[in-house]
Amino acid sequence: MGDRVAEDVALARLVKQAGFNSQYWLGAKIARLRMYQNWSALWEGWTKVLYVGANRSVAMMVLLGGLMLLLYSVPGGVAIALAFHAPHWTGTDLGLLALMVGAWGLHYQMRHSIALALDSQTKYWWLQGLGGILVAGMAIASVLKTETGWGWTWRGRQLEE
Repeated sequence: MGDRVAEDVALARLVKQAGFNSQYWLGAKIARLRMYQNWSALWEGWTKVLYVGANRSVAMMVLLGGLMLLLYSVPGGVAIALAFHAPHWTGTDLGLLALMVGAWGLHYQMRHSIALALDSQTKYWWLQGLGGILVAGMAIASVLKTETGWGWTWRGRQLEE
């Protein structure tokens, strides 16, 4: 099992195939975990598991990338574009701006609730637009790494599926 690219996903699938149930529990109050020490490790880790963990479904990766952009990047982009259009605002522009600010507020509230559950911070919530772009990029890179034979590395080691 340790030789799998996404061994945790493979293990969960074996448990389900054997007829057992599995559940996810938040353990923030029990233990602390830092998955990645730097940007390079984060990129390497997520591009390794996203596509394989989604059963090599290009449709799922397109959906993931699209949703990340739509939910996290588009609201900020529209709000910024509207700000540059400020002297010529119409009622439609004001309505869009209100919608985008509302979306940002909703995302902030969701992030705040998640942060409380995971005992983490929300001080960088305003970077969520960049995060949406990065996750969409990771989804694309994950497909490319798998389908082109570019392959995966983990902590400097070349992996094979």
